Amino acid sequence: MGTFRGTQSERLALGAFVTLVRASEQCVERTHNHLGHEELSFSEFAVLEALYHLGNLTQIQIGDRILRSRGSITMTIDKLEKRKFVIRNRGTEDRRCITVKLTPKGNEIISSVFQKHLKILVKEMSVLTSNEQQQLRAICKKLTKDYNRDHDNDSSKNKGA
Repeated sequence: MGTFRGTQSERLALGAFVTLVRASEQCVERTHNHLGHEELSFSEFAVLEALYHLGNLTQIQIGDRILRSRGSITMTIDKLEKRKFVIRNRGTEDRRCITVKLTPKGNEIISSVFQKHLKILVKEMSVLTSNEQQQLRAICKKLTKDYNRDHDNDSSKNKGA
């Protein structure tokens, strides 16, 4: 297998991207491995965690929050509802608006699982100093869609000045 022979900027971008993806995938694997023991998929955990920290949300808000499609969110919430972890409420004014709420059973499960998850995250991130964790967060924020959109808008405003 040969080495990519692009320009220096192409090699740098590709190397940084591949390293980021590998690190992210390995970190996610190690931090989410315990969810199988809890009989939760990552998507189920993410829905429960969003509701636990943010309160009642619409299905659309949940999908936006955990970066899943509407169809995927519907299936995940169906599973959680069958296990009596969440309930759905249809809006009275707009029946298309469905709000999802944790049940007491769902709250109990996520509060327990989240505490385990948090301990694993802290241990996983402990290979970095506090300063490095802050730097990593700042760097990753630069790669997010919202940051880039806001940054592009700020740049275009500054060009006219």
